[in-house]
Amino acid sequence: MAAATVIHFGWDDCYRVQALQAAGYEVRESVSLDTLKLDVERDDVDAVIVSEAEPGATEKAAAVVRQHSGAPLILFRRSRAAFDESRFDRVYSSFIPPEFWLFETAVVVEQSRSLRAESQRLRSEAKALQTRGRRRPARATAGLKRNPLAAGGNRDKPDRSSCAERA
Repeated sequence: MAAATVIHFGWDDCYRVQALQAAGYEVRESVSLDTLKLDVERDDVDAVIVSEAEPGATEKAAAVVRQHSGAPLILFRRSRAAFDESRFDRVYSSFIPPEFWLFETAVVVEQSRSLRAESQRLRSEAKALQTRGRRRPARATAGLKRNPLAAGGNRDKPDRSSCAERA
């Protein structure tokens, strides 16, 4: 399995990028909201980590990620400023040890990958069913021609000839 790709946005005040790289992640660093938008629009993003800056930038970063990607969104808080944390899949304070958040990141990345794989499988299955469904009306019409009841026969008055033969 390929190394997970993580985007880091914000000031890396606790060397999280180095910790992620040492754990085997491919890390892209986004330094602005514009580069974050471009980075998350790519399909190969497994998670986005935001290190809190000023609250306005943190909330804007969350909005960009949620608008352009389904990747898990992880926040590292630096302040106690009030803002909506519900946009984030995980929220950690800055004093959480790397062993804990690295493990949790691995769990959330694996869950996300599994969900994406299942989603892709279901989309493929639905497409196959739609393709088969488009061909089915021709077969259904052919079947109607062979079935006298379906082709306009009278269901209330069964054909008595077969009954007479039995008697």
